[in-house]
Amino acid sequence: MKALYTIERGLDKLISGLFYAVGISCVFVMFSMTYGIISRYFFSVSVGWISEISAYSLVTLAFLAAPKMLRDGGHVRVDVMHHILSSNKTHVLRCFGAVIGIIVFSIIFVFAVMVSIKMFQTGVRTDTFLRIPRGILISLSAFGLILITIQYFRNLVKALKNPKSEREKGEEL
Repeated sequence: MKALYTIERGLDKLISGLFYAVGISCVFVMFSMTYGIISRYFFSVSVGWISEISAYSLVTLAFLAAPKMLRDGGHVRVDVMHHILSSNKTHVLRCFGAVIGIIVFSIIFVFAVMVSIKMFQTGVRTDTFLRIPRGILISLSAFGLILITIQYFRNLVKALKNPKSEREKGEEL
């Protein structure tokens, strides 16, 4: 049991750490884009790598921030259904959503890993200024995808252990 608790804490720390790293990266993207705009319009100097890094960062960072949003319930959901349906149906809906999430993100993860391996084997690089190996970009996304899958699994376990959502507990008081 202690090992499971340690793994849970480790996952939570990893997910939170990635979320803060994503925030710092977004600030870097913001400042680098501002620098690029200022250098282009005021000094007529174009910095080629800025738009490339920003584009890759924003796509990759979305995959790395998603697990925390999923863990904390910050993702988009159809809240109307939770108000219309009964407590039992809402519980079934949460479990069903978690199972669908596990299936979908597991499949996407497997394909991302296969594509990533293929990209590393063939040495494919981006056709842009920095010529970044595509395998790195896909691997970062795959890492985020497996964390999303794990978080959906954690959400399912939590829902099965505790059939009532936080909202429903508050309504009983």
